Amino acid sequence: MAERRVCSKEAIRLDFRRGFLPNEQRMTSYKIEQRHLAYRGREFHFVSYDGTLANPAKQEPATVATWFLMSAGKRWAVMPHQRGQDEAEVDRLLTQWLEKHVFT
Repeated sequence: MAERRVCSKEAIRLDFRRGFLPNEQRMTSYKIEQRHLAYRGREFHFVSYDGTLANPAKQEPATVATWFLMSAGKRWAVMPHQRGQDEAEVDRLLTQWLEKHVFT
């Protein structure tokens, strides 16, 4: 005797409160930060982006939250982003990076 399956709206229930992804893959509450620096007569735009999870299928490693220099539609990784870091300290570190990688 074949088993009868009922497919109705009542039989299919989705719990949207829990989400569809495991805990480690849920979106974070990361807040993007931006810094505009004027240094040596030029303007520089830096943006922080959240890290990403590793993707073994594409052989991509996990990344940490990072500051990027934005220019001409491209971005270059600068340094790790640390939440709550003092703005003056961030500016100092970004300026050091500019001195080492842009002006040398």
